[in-house]
Amino acid sequence: MSEQLGTIHKDLADILKVNRVRAYEIAKRLPGVLVKLGTRQLRVNLPALRDWISAGGTLSESERQPKQGSRLGTVVK
Repeated sequence: MSEQLGTIHKDLADILKVNRVRAYEIAKRLPGVLVKLGTRQLRVNLPALRDWISAGGTLSESERQPKQGSRLGTVVK
């Protein structure tokens, strides 16, 4: 397998021009783009990311919703 893998905090954040936290939130919602290596390491399948961007780079309505326990959408008082 000769997949090109990149890091979320550097490669994905740079490509999408978002901060590191947002890059992790987006990566969790991209099927086929996020690759788990072991129990703690996550990588981005760069060719799949390029395909997703070429196809319009949009998330479905269910993928836009913050996941349970996510910090996105949380109101801080």
